[in-house]
Amino acid sequence: MRATARAVRASSAAFDAVRAPVTRAYEATMRENAEYVVRDPTRAKRLGREFVYTNLARVPGAMRAAAAEVEVVKELGMRARMGELDVATAATGAVFAAELYAWFAVGEIVGRGGKLTGY
Repeated sequence: MRATARAVRASSAAFDAVRAPVTRAYEATMRENAEYVVRDPTRAKRLGREFVYTNLARVPGAMRAAAAEVEVVKELGMRARMGELDVATAATGAVFAAELYAWFAVGEIVGRGGKLTGY
């Protein structure tokens, strides 16, 4: 028997073994939460807008939090210029900057359609 046929048969058997319990769990969850399911199309369309507006209401608070973070970074910069910054804080900042750059680079690679392996 060819390896491909064996792989197809094995994956089919695995799918069949998993399908029944997953389907039962899904149906049970849907039964338990039937009161939350929106079936009216106009109401469902309105829900999307309500979600967006609810999240937009959080923007001012997020802006205040971001401004506070900027102030902390400015204060750390002042301390660094004055020579009052300890090594542990500087190392933590350097590690954070390296991690931030690494996630940015990964996002660029994936965003360009590349894969992380063999880029």
